[in-house]
Amino acid sequence: MGIRLQGTDGIRGPIQQHLPPSEHPVKWYLQTGDITPEFFQLYTYSTCCLLRKFGLTELSNIIVVGWDSRDSSGTFNNAAILGILQAGLAPYSVGILPTPAVALHMLATQASAAIV
Repeated sequence: MGIRLQGTDGIRGPIQQHLPPSEHPVKWYLQTGDITPEFFQLYTYSTCCLLRKFGLTELSNIIVVGWDSRDSSGTFNNAAILGILQAGLAPYSVGILPTPAVALHMLATQASAAIV
């Protein structure tokens, strides 16, 4: 069985504001469990690419982004937005909301996905 990056609740781990020089974001996460902005951008980008590959963005290219209040600087929210843009999709930021409200907003706007 392969290595898992996430569980049923998504990715979890301590937050680090910077990836050490010359480290790959995924390798660093697998070694330390630390989530960096670089890892979060790559994770979001990869997820969006999979959505596109399987045709799940054909009806809407919008990805709802809910902010986590623990990210007071917006570093990780901005990393998510960059990953979405890098994948050629359209981020739609809804600010700080509880996770269930972000999912409801995704349904109400007919977006393809949501991320918090």
